[in-house]
Amino acid sequence: MLLQKLREYASERLALPPALYDASPVRYVIELDADGRLLNPEPTDTADPATPQTRRGQRRLVPQIQRTSGIKPLLLVGNAEYTLGLGREASKPNG
Repeated sequence: MLLQKLREYASERLALPPALYDASPVRYVIELDADGRLLNPEPTDTADPATPQTRRGQRRLVPQIQRTSGIKPLLLVGNAEYTLGLGREASKPNG
């Protein structure tokens, strides 16, 4: 009975994220339609440098996965380098 009441209280009053999700700043949003087609040619920048809460982007629920040396992209969550396969400028010249 007590556990049932605690569960009801938590579901009604506490806004907990789903398991393995947490609120993190998201700087850019890529808008897609229901079929997965790009709606906007440019990503939407959600950052507002004037306010400390949103200078790195709006906080949204995103998957929280520990990354190791075998980095895998997080669909629509990781930065462009991982998600879209874009490389950074090489710090050391190749060759």
